[in-house]
Amino acid sequence: MEDKSLRVDPDTHARIALMARERGMSAKELVRAYALADRTAAEREADAEATRGRIKARTGLTVTPDMEGAARGLVASMKAEATAA
Repeated sequence: MEDKSLRVDPDTHARIALMARERGMSAKELVRAYALADRTAAEREADAEATRGRIKARTGLTVTPDMEGAARGLVASMKAEATAA
């Protein structure tokens, strides 16, 4: 069976243990939470890249970072309006 345990140097282990203690978690829970967050960020980026590809295929336009920022701002303001209503 493959060894899936995390091997880190003693200083890193101590930092992880301290961070976990500060958050009221076990070190194992903290590492799993960070791994999930990393995977989720990678999945979000993959989704964003797929969306950029679909937009380019449909419209011929390349989505730029400032276009993405404007879209995020629009969505945030729409959510705020919906929450306020």
